[in-house]
Amino acid sequence: MDSSSHHPDWEFFTEESSRSDDLGPIRVHRSEGAFDAVTIGGEDEFTWELLKEHLGRHEMLRQLDGWKRAFLAAMNAHMALRWEVATALEDSGLRLTNDLREPGTSRPGVAEELSRAAVSRILAEDPRYGLRVHEGENGEFFVRGDTGEDESEEFPVKKPTGGRLSPGGNNALEMVSAVLVSVASGQASWAIRETSNKADRAFGEARRALELLRASHYVPGTCGACPRYGRT
Repeated sequence: MDSSSHHPDWEFFTEESSRSDDLGPIRVHRSEGAFDAVTIGGEDEFTWELLKEHLGRHEMLRQLDGWKRAFLAAMNAHMALRWEVATALEDSGLRLTNDLREPGTSRPGVAEELSRAAVSRILAEDPRYGLRVHEGENGEFFVRGDTGEDESEEFPVKKPTGGRLSPGGNNALEMVSAVLVSVASGQASWAIRETSNKADRAFGEARRALELLRASHYVPGTCGACPRYGRT
């Protein structure tokens, strides 16, 4: 079990009304534009139901439920921030699309990179998730995460995430900077900090409750399978 609430995979934040996605051992479900359910590996197995019969309202299960609520709140805060980034890009004159033949267009991947960078700023991470911005010809630009690689590398080859600016507007670096400032000080920034902190605390509490259960070496004989094996 992992909290995964600081930097979810932004490719999951699509406009589909209902879908489920795997985040490592975690599976999340979204419906009507909001994350509404999360399960961890093994919860859909029959043995998990037997374990719950053993434990009843054990502290571990209560803490796990609390972490799920906190995790879903954090994921929904990330979704709100992703839409704020998209809105800020549109305010800068960039429509999100994979068709860059016209000026004033940007690939959705640009919003994903800016969202990662905005979250890193909001949470005051050290080191911060940085961005590299490169301008091409005819308004074309590229954005990617700063991995510390040599600047002489052919920029667009590894990840062609970018767009095409409208004539007469800001240059690409000014546009990226303006979007990050706007989002990092916007309404979603407070929710990102608040829900991330709560998810971290809930994850720590749930993990400690699980470790205490493991250390006890004791599960009472109360599930439906116990009578068959003499565990009553």
